[in-house]
Amino acid sequence: MRLIIIRHAQAHCNILEDDALMDAYDPHCELTEAGIGQAVKLRDEYPGSLAPSVIYSSPLKRARETAAIFRERFPSAPFIEDDRLSELKAPESFVPPITQGQWDVYLEQRIRSPHLEIVKGLESLDVQRERIEEFYKDLFGTYAGETCNIVIFTHAFSIQLSILFFLGLGNEQLLQWQIKASNTAMHIIHYDSMSGSFLLESLNNRSHLQTTG
Repeated sequence: MRLIIIRHAQAHCNILEDDALMDAYDPHCELTEAGIGQAVKLRDEYPGSLAPSVIYSSPLKRARETAAIFRERFPSAPFIEDDRLSELKAPESFVPPITQGQWDVYLEQRIRSPHLEIVKGLESLDVQRERIEEFYKDLFGTYAGETCNIVIFTHAFSIQLSILFFLGLGNEQLLQWQIKASNTAMHIIHYDSMSGSFLLESLNNRSHLQTTG
């Protein structure tokens, strides 16, 4: 089984200035024009040798929009949304509003104290890790022994936690090193269900974005 884990294309919420005000965490954030272009390049340049047997996606709009463009090339592949692939769960509103810079501080605090809910309603890193692990364990049970390519559209933190899970490492490793997860970059992992072992074949592969024409 091969997993092709892809971060969504650039969305408006990815390019906010540090002093931009946020009155809520926006699950409905749409792709930018640049993000649409990234998704189109992914669709067009995605290697045919990795044609998806099934496509999974986070239900957040930026992931679904990226997946929808990708699926134009692979319309026959089954498509499944799974809430466990969402980015961190956050409060419906911030009262008073916070800046993008303060939000980034919260994210850093989640890494330093992964067991804590930094602010009320903000999912801890450990809880996010638990649902990510549950998703993969269910996935491996569903497709055990099959030769298949499973494409997964998700988010940066979810990708970080996925890689830690595959490597058998704890969340505290994020204090020492992190894996870059660029918009529409592919992380390709081979999973051997017989031995339960993982082979990381490619990380943050952005070759499709380097093409011209």
